[in-house]
Amino acid sequence: RMNLSYYEPAMSLFPGRKFLVFSDGIEECKRMFGDSVDYSEGRSYFEDFKLMKRCQSFIVSNSSFSLFAAILGSQPEKKVVCPAPWFGAAYAGQLPEQDLYPAGATIVDYLSREIKRAA
Repeated sequence: RMNLSYYEPAMSLFPGRKFLVFSDGIEECKRMFGDSVDYSEGRSYFEDFKLMKRCQSFIVSNSSFSLFAAILGSQPEKKVVCPAPWFGAAYAGQLPEQDLYPAGATIVDYLSREIKRAA
C-alpha cells in the first residue's frame, strides 16, 4: 500500500479537485486521509471498477486493479498518476517497471517525491 509520501505530491497535481478513494482497506484510508476525501463504500468490486473507469483522472496505487481502471477509463483528457518504484524491495530492479506505466502518465517517486513523465 502507498502512504502520504506518494499521495500528497500526487494530489497536489490536481489543485481544487475532489477525490474519491477506492480501497479494500477503507478504514486504513480513513485514518490516512480523514474527511478531506470521499470514499466508495458499500459497493462490490465490479461496481467500484465500473465507477472508477468513469473518473476524469486517476491516482493509482501499485495495484493492477486501479491501473486497469485507469487504462480502460473512457475520459479522453484523463490524467494518470502512478507510483515509483512500483514493486517492493524484494523485486526492485528485477522487473521492468516502465512497461507498467501508460504512455503519458505522471510518475511520482514516493522515496524522493520527484514528479516525472512516463515515456
